[in-house]
Amino acid sequence: MDNIVVLIGQTIRSYRKKRGWSQEELGHQAGLHTTYIGKIERAEKVCSVEVLTKITNAFQITLEEFFRYIQPAEYDEMDGRLLKVINDIRHRDKNEQERILKIIELVLEGY
Repeated sequence: MDNIVVLIGQTIRSYRKKRGWSQEELGHQAGLHTTYIGKIERAEKVCSVEVLTKITNAFQITLEEFFRYIQPAEYDEMDGRLLKVINDIRHRDKNEQERILKIIELVLEGY
C-alpha cells in the first residue's frame, strides 16, 4: 500500500512540474489547500478517490490516464517507448502538441 501512495504523490508532482505549476497553483485549480497537495506529493497523506479526481480534473486527464501513467499495462519494449512519448506529449498544451506533431511528421517524411 505504501508504494502506491508514494507513486501517486510522485506522479502528481511530475504532472504539476510538467505544467510549470506550483503547489499553490495546483491547489487553486483543484480546489484544495496547498499544504494538502504537498502532503500528498510527499506521501504523508493518502488522498481519497474524490480528491484524486479533483487533481486529475485540474490536469485535464482521466483517472484511467493517471493510473496508466503509474502502472502501464504490459507492453513489449516498443509499445512501452511509444506509451512514454504519448504520456509526455499528453501533458503539454495544445500548441506544443501541434508543434511536436509537425516535427514528427517532418521526421517521418524523410523515411
